[in-house]
Amino acid sequence: MQKDVAASFGLKPGAFQMRLVRMRQKYQDLLKATVADTLTDPEDLDAELRFLQNAVRRL
Repeated sequence: MQKDVAASFGLKPGAFQMRLVRMRQKYQDLLKATVADTLTDPEDLDAELRFLQNAVRRL
């Protein structure tokens, strides 16, 4: 499956996998920054991310 998706983007499977890893890391960084911007105390970031993760799991 992933091989077919990679080919549809004109990529080799290894290159496609690396792009996925980088995309996930960028998403994680953006999510942390966005959540951090909503907090008054930066110390609350980890707790807020855990809360968000648990809320999404329940969907």
